[in-house]
Amino acid sequence: MLVIWNGDRFGTKIYKNGIHPLKMCDWQSSLARKYKINLIKTMIYRVFKIVSGHYLGSEIENLKNIFLNSNYPIKILNNEINSFFSSNKSKNFMGPNSKKIYLGLNYLGEKTETFANKIKNLCEKGLPGSVKVEVYFRKNSSLLSNFSKNYKNYDQKESPCVYKIPCKNCNLNYVGETGRILSVRVSEHSKFRENSALSSHHKDLGHEIDFGNANVLFVESNMRRRKIVEALCIQKYPHFLGNTGYDLKIF
Repeated sequence: MLVIWNGDRFGTKIYKNGIHPLKMCDWQSSLARKYKINLIKTMIYRVFKIVSGHYLGSEIENLKNIFLNSNYPIKILNNEINSFFSSNKSKNFMGPNSKKIYLGLNYLGEKTETFANKIKNLCEKGLPGSVKVEVYFRKNSSLLSNFSKNYKNYDQKESPCVYKIPCKNCNLNYVGETGRILSVRVSEHSKFRENSALSSHHKDLGHEIDFGNANVLFVESNMRRRKIVEALCIQKYPHFLGNTGYDLKIF
């Protein structure tokens, strides 16, 4: 909050430090649309509660420009601003006797939002007016998370695994898989006899490979599952040119 003395009275405005980015979460981001709309409502309410009346118009305009810089549609911004100021300022805020029911859904895109709205409307029609239903979205587990990183009582470096070997001269890595002991596979790589992405990176760029920091990413004894994990890890980590792995045909 920025407090200003106008000569006869104090006033309050929104304080922004010198490094404020003047942007919000981008409208084009993958965040659920509901959360972006709620961000607009929250920021309008924040301005309303903090800013003195004679500064309110200019601060709302500043807020609108920040959202516009973040690619928010002006029609949506105007609708939310007009809706807030045309209604009772406390209408959307719950009283002391109100209750909320929270419902969590895995977010799978816009269809999830449509489904959430239908659920919310059905619940609110069948519940007392003092009860509000709030739907929130959970992040789905990734495909990679379905594979276990560790097995109890296993020495990782003595087990079939997916591994990563970094470069000493850049931030790229070689990601591979082996059904044997990791040290044996690393020893083979260190001779640079294979026609692989690791050998090409060393020979073409003259970079030194950091074999001493080779480490296990996942332990997996099943070869097909190991190949899939290898492909997913190649996508996850910055990797050498030509380090492609298993062709994942998901779609």
